[in-house]
Amino acid sequence: MSTRAFNHYVEMYYKEHSDLPDNIDALKNIYATPESTARLYINILSRSPYNIELIRHPLEANARSKQHSHDYFELMYVSKGSCTQKIGNVQANLKAGDFCLLNPYVTHVIDIDSPETFLFNIVIKPSIFRASFLCMLTGNDLISNFFVSSLFTESQQKSFLMFSSGENVTAVSLIETLILELLDKKMGYPKATENYLALFFLELARSQQNRLDQENFNIMGNNQLSDILAYISQHKQDVSLSSVAEHFHYHPKYLSSLIKKYTNKSFSEILQESRLQETCDYLKNTTCTIDEIAQLTGYYDRSYFNRMFKKNFGLTPGEYRKQFSK
Repeated sequence: MSTRAFNHYVEMYYKEHSDLPDNIDALKNIYATPESTARLYINILSRSPYNIELIRHPLEANARSKQHSHDYFELMYVSKGSCTQKIGNVQANLKAGDFCLLNPYVTHVIDIDSPETFLFNIVIKPSIFRASFLCMLTGNDLISNFFVSSLFTESQQKSFLMFSSGENVTAVSLIETLILELLDKKMGYPKATENYLALFFLELARSQQNRLDQENFNIMGNNQLSDILAYISQHKQDVSLSSVAEHFHYHPKYLSSLIKKYTNKSFSEILQESRLQETCDYLKNTTCTIDEIAQLTGYYDRSYFNRMFKKNFGLTPGEYRKQFSK
C-alpha cells in the first residue's frame, strides 16, 4: 500500500470511528495541565496487557498540550502534513515521512500544523526491548546503542533520534503496516505489531550504519554491551556470569564490574529482569502451566519463583495470567 492509499484509509477509518479518543469531545479535559497528557498515556499502557499502543495526535491538543514526559518510549510518525516539536530545549520540525524516537522521561511538547496532518504516536513499553528486541538489534549500530543507553545506563546520551523523510522507503512501509495492524486489530495483531516494530528498528539500524560516529555513542568502550545483554536474554534459562564472561573473553570479575559501571545493575539483576519479562510473555500468550513456565525461564524453585514474581509485579503468576491473558 502506498502512503497516499494509507492516508486515505486512515481518513476513512477515523470518519467511521468518530468515538475514538483522539476527538476533541473525549480529549477536552486531557490536556488541561502539564501532567495530564503524561497521565493519559501512562494510563493507556498501565491498563493494557499489550506492549504497543497507538494514538493519533489531534489538532485540538495544540491549545492544551504542555511540556510533559512519559515512562515509555514514544515513536512518532508523520504520514501527512507537518508538526513542530520541542524536545527539551531543541526544536524539531517533522514533515511527511519523518520519524522521531523519544527516550522515556524526556520532556517535550507537540504542535501539529493543520487539521489535515496525520501524526501517529506509537507508545512502547520499555520491557519489550529488554525481553526480545535486543536479540535482533545486536552490534555497534545507532538503534541498539540508543536503546542500551536509554534502558541500562545512567548517561542516556541521546534523548531522541530523528530520521528524515525519503531515507528509507522500507521503514515507511513497515511503520504504516504496523499502524494498520493497531487500527484494525485483526487476529494475532499484538504479536504482529511487535514483529513489525522489530523489523522497523532493524531496517533503521541497517540504513543508519554510517551515522553512528556522528552521534558520538561510546558505550562500554567497544560497544559490546548490547551484544552482552542480548546474549543474557537469549540464554536466560541456564546462563551464568562465568558463561557470559567466557563467551566474550572477559574475566568474570571484570565483566561484572563493567556491567555494574555502565548499567548501574548487577548481572543477577539484569538476568532476573529478563527472566521475569519472559515469564509475563508466557503467562499472557500461552497455555503452558505455571510450573512449565518457571522451568522454561530458568526458575527451578517454584516457591522462589512465586516470591520474586509477586515482589516485582504485586501479583502471583496465576493472578497475573487471569488479569492479562489475551
